Amino acid sequence: MSKKNTNVLVLSMMHSDTQVSDGKGSKPDITLHYNNTEGGVENLDKMTSTPTYNAYVLWTWNMEYRFQEGLFLEDLVNAELSQK
Repeated sequence: MSKKNTNVLVLSMMHSDTQVSDGKGSKPDITLHYNNTEGGVENLDKMTSTPTYNAYVLWTWNMEYRFQEGLFLEDLVNAELSQK
């Protein structure tokens, strides 16, 4: 998340011009579009966070070796509790 009064570079395949909205503040259309749709970006960031991704990698690795689901989940919970 950027701080106020900082420069941000935004790239888009959808917005090819530099149109500015007529509303208060005169923000570029690309910025308004991002602000209206950023919820999906935040959810994607949460789903691909390091602990979630690590759990997925461990899960798929353990499934290759037919590791029992209950034991895997128990190990995962124990590892999370030992970190806190």
